Amino acid sequence: GLPRIAVEDLYAKNNRGEVTVVDVRDAMAFAAGHIPGSLNIPFSSVESRIAELPKGKPIVTYCT
Repeated sequence: GLPRIAVEDLYAKNNRGEVTVVDVRDAMAFAAGHIPGSLNIPFSSVESRIAELPKGKPIVTYCT
């Protein structure tokens, strides 16, 4: 049960800088295409790279 966000809401919030978007796919998938402005932190690395995430706003992750 993690909360979900509609694509339209994510688009609007991302454009307003209200969220940090994290693509948790591998680097090859990220290079093939991703949401503009998203960070690429593969799922297997999230815990070790948590300090890289900006503080103070919600984090939205996606994988497909």
